[in-house]
Amino acid sequence: MEAILVLEDGCVFEGQSFGAEGEKIGRVVFHTGMVGYQELMTDPACRGLLLTMAYPLMGNYGINNQGYESPVAQAEALIVKECSRIYSNWLARESLQDFMKKNNVVGIEGIDTRALVVHLRDNGEMSGIVSTKDFNVENLKEKIKASWCEEKNLIQEVTSSEPVFWQAPEHISCRVALVDLGAANSLFHNLYKANCQVIRLPARASAADILALNPDGIIFSAGPEDLKSLHKIVEKVKNLLGEKPLLGISSGNLLLALALGAKIKQMKCGHRGVNQPVRSLKTGSVAITLQNHCFVIDETSICRDDIEVSEVNMNDESIEVIRSKNYPALGVQYIPGDFDAFLKECK
Repeated sequence: MEAILVLEDGCVFEGQSFGAEGEKIGRVVFHTGMVGYQELMTDPACRGLLLTMAYPLMGNYGINNQGYESPVAQAEALIVKECSRIYSNWLARESLQDFMKKNNVVGIEGIDTRALVVHLRDNGEMSGIVSTKDFNVENLKEKIKASWCEEKNLIQEVTSSEPVFWQAPEHISCRVALVDLGAANSLFHNLYKANCQVIRLPARASAADILALNPDGIIFSAGPEDLKSLHKIVEKVKNLLGEKPLLGISSGNLLLALALGAKIKQMKCGHRGVNQPVRSLKTGSVAITLQNHCFVIDETSICRDDIEVSEVNMNDESIEVIRSKNYPALGVQYIPGDFDAFLKECK
């Protein structure tokens, strides 16, 4: 079956369908990882996105029971050069195509993903539509424009509905209240390894609700980059500053920056991949990080008397890590591998 991808600027890519059939509209982005399509597609931070995989072959190791970052697929569509019809891995339980059909994820393959990535890199991320039923380009462009008027609250779609106490480790080092803006399962696993007892709270939880639990620290998780929803939560973060140590991750970092008086700007092309180099301004050391975002802190809006920038991206000097000079508060734009700095504040 045929499939078509149309971008808001009128660029068209024709290919073949795989996965579910239908039409999906969203922001077209590209990811540079060679593997990890299952984790990426189920990551709540990818809610509503049309994912382009820069590596040419996907699906060759199937779908397993351990790679879910949330119970269901969050991405709207998957765009690849080739989807393997044969998968081989001892953990695999089903094919990528079957997973996509069950989760209503539309797929398009057989296009030149190199050309698409270059187009997005040069012109910026933009809205697009993948369709397996309507191939009229002008119709599809109008559908993209109509989608801009739709009011969406992506964080509300992926946050937990009620507080959840995750299984506590045998030796608890600290109790963490995690405000769920779209937290991935791997975050909870990493906190468990750090001997943290985690209380998962909905994004709507008030500052009073959070403080009533008397946690040692508070984390605002990563999630969809839904700026309208983040602005609605800023006042809550302001009320928490100085009450408990705070950590913001990715979208949570943007939220913390807003609460500290900084502004947010959109990048022409986001950081999405497993190979983003980050440099410490204090030691000069470099870490290779996992990132998935297209908004960053506007460096011109930072008051250096209030906020310290401690790490930057080596590719474009964008801000990666901030610390408040007045409160125990840390913000990290990438996905952290450890929580040592935050846990020290909690103790």
